[in-house]
Amino acid sequence: MAALTRRWKKALAAMAPAPAIDPADHLSKIPDEVLAQILSFLPAQEAVQTCVLARTWRDVWKTTEHLLITGNTVLELREFVDGLLRVRLDNLKRAPLDACKIMFDPIKVDDDDYFDLEDTSSVNSWIRHVLKCQVKVLRVDMGNHMDLELYLYMSESPLVSRHLTRLELRGIYGCAATTSTSQDVLRWKI
Repeated sequence: MAALTRRWKKALAAMAPAPAIDPADHLSKIPDEVLAQILSFLPAQEAVQTCVLARTWRDVWKTTEHLLITGNTVLELREFVDGLLRVRLDNLKRAPLDACKIMFDPIKVDDDDYFDLEDTSSVNSWIRHVLKCQVKVLRVDMGNHMDLELYLYMSESPLVSRHLTRLELRGIYGCAATTSTSQDVLRWKI
């Protein structure tokens, strides 16, 4: 038995050493700006979840230039989006938003599902928070169910932004929008 062990040790010593494995992961070597760009393509919920991947990823989601807020119902994301937009507003100097898309389709969940007053209040609040984040392009898509009279009512308060250049609304009823300077261009797509 001992001879077998000696033979085994000699065989191992004669073998070429295994290639050294780099202890650092290669994703951590990617610059934060590139990571933020990659995370911009993910729904906000998934982008935020990447903060647990590595220490270097902890704050990357806070600097994405695009936000995609999407889900089946406003209720399921209300708390998450409220917190997300508070954090984004706190990081405004580091990373203003270029674009934001808020997208829900109540028909996907249930034929009886619709936007209630709480949903309306939440989405209107989110739109105002996103405008405070200096967003340039804002798309709000609440589904195209006008034939079923399923749409979200916009607040009667005007949307005011010095940075907004494009506003696209779908599944929204009633909206007043303006820019704070005459140099800004505001395009509607309804």
